[in-house]
Parts: sequence; C-alpha cells; structure tokens
Amino acid sequence: MKKVKLGEVCEILSGYAFKSSQFNDNKIGLPLIRIRDVERGFSDTYFEGTYPEEYLIKNGDLLITMDGSFILKKWEGDLALLNQRVCKIKITDKSVDEGYISWLIPKFLKEIEDKTPFVTVKHLSVAKIKDISFVLPNKLEQKLIAKKLNTISQIYDFRKIQSEKFNELVKSRFNEMFGENKIFESIDNLFDIIDGDRGKNYPKSDELFSEEYCLFLNTKNVTKNGFSFDTKQFITKTKDKLLRKGKLERYDIVLTIRGTVGNVAYYDELIKYKHLRINSGMVILRPKTPNHNWQSKNLWKNLKL
Repeated sequence: MKKVKLGEVCEILSGYAFKSSQFNDNKIGLPLIRIRDVERGFSDTYFEGTYPEEYLIKNGDLLITMDGSFILKKWEGDLALLNQRVCKIKITDKSVDEGYISWLIPKFLKEIEDKTPFVTVKHLSVAKIKDISFVLPNKLEQKLIAKKLNTISQIYDFRKIQSEKFNELVKSRFNEMFGENKIFESIDNLFDIIDGDRGKNYPKSDELFSEEYCLFLNTKNVTKNGFSFDTKQFITKTKDKLLRKGKLERYDIVLTIRGTVGNVAYYDELIKYKHLRINSGMVILRPKTPNHNWQSKNLWKNLKL
C-alpha cells in the first residue's frame, strides 16, 4: 500500500475553448459537453466545425466539472466534445482500478469545494486535481472496495425506490378515503410518513407478552375513535432496541393501511404509555417541524371526519 497523487497515476485533460459562434441546437456536428451536461449525461448544444481529436469524449470516460459544484461522473452520452471548464481523467498507471478512483475522488473534490472561496462561482484548477493525494492499495483490494461500495449504492437506490413507492401507496389510500388532493397537499408538506421495521427483527408471536417494556400496537389498538387498549401486547427492551424504526414520538398520528384501512389515533400526553411501536399494517405521520403538536391535532381531527 502506497500514497500517490492523482497526477502521478492519471492524465488530466482540460476542455477546449470552442467558439460559441459555431454552437447550434439543430443537432449539426457533435454534442458539446458543458458543465451542466456532465450530471445529466447528455447535451443539447452542438458544435459545427473542426476540432482537435484529443477532445473527443466517449461513453464511459471520467469527467470532472470545474466550476460551481465539483462533480466526478462517467459520461453517459454518445461521442461528444469536451468544452472548457470540464476535464477528463485518463488512468495511465495499470495498478489503478477505475472503480476505486470513481468512488475515492468525489470525497476529495467535495473537500476542495468546501475550502474554495468564491465571489460568484467557485473554480477548480487542474493543478489542484493533480495534487489530490490518496492511499493506493493493491489492485485486487481496490476492486473489492469498489465492488462493496457498488453493492451498497445499489441497495440504497433500491431502498429509496421502495420508500417512494410506499409513500405513493399511502397517498393513494388517502385519496381513496378522502378524495383527490382534499387534504394531502398539506400532509405532504408538513408531515413525514414513516413505516415500521419489517425486517428480520420483526417480533414473532412468541416474542409478544402481556406485560413488558414496549407496547407493540395491533389493529385492535387503533380504532375509528382513536387508541383503544382493551387488549395489549408488549415486546422486551432488548427487542425494542433491535428495531430500527416505527417507534412513536409524542404528537405522532398512527394510520392503519391494512385490514380496516383509515383508522387514526393521536399520540399525545393523555396516552400513558411511554414506549409504543407500530406493526406492519400501520404508518406514522410525524410533524416535520418539532413541537408543532397543533398540526397533528388538526390533521387527526380531519382524518376522523
């Protein structure tokens, strides 16, 4: 394992100052990669004219934006030209893995960006990019690190999609119950929608007790009239700590989304239990602004109508 500078293992090519008089939006010539195009992966600005071959960019080339936010990203578009204030990174050392570099460099770019003073727009120089210093393990270890980070990123993206779909489901339930956009606009702006922990630690039947640390809600506890505690089941403190989300805070609203859909209950100071968790057939509506219990109370009253 050794420490290297980016300029020692990579070639940095800064973009060319193409004449703006030869730009067009009629798709004549080749696309021109400007700062805004790196993130989105395509360009709607074209250049008609001669150009040095070295500024041709292929799909998969690593690019860095050098004004504003400093971003490293693979080019996702077709053959294009590299405009000024964007640079290309080309690995010249065979001991360097591209995947490892792709994960590593953004951290340093963010550090440079945060430290860079600006009047109107922050600027990044090729010299600073070349001067980025980092630890370089052997290539096999680099590949393993990149593979693990790719897997984590894929899981994160998948969970994000799941969360978005779940929110859509809850919204559709509201629309079914109350009509399109009757109250949901204010809900979406003022409340977070939180589901419970449905993973491997979700309580099994033999982990529920008549008396214990945390009340684990079931459908009988959330009625059309609010909370009812005629029947109760509890989980231990140990089990409670294993569950990541779904625990109530004061002024939360509980909404049932399975079975009898649309029952709501309001967790205020009148509820004596200090530790409560929702089950998989419920969601929590939590005020985005702390201590705004009046928002919860007003919403709860509307939902009960």
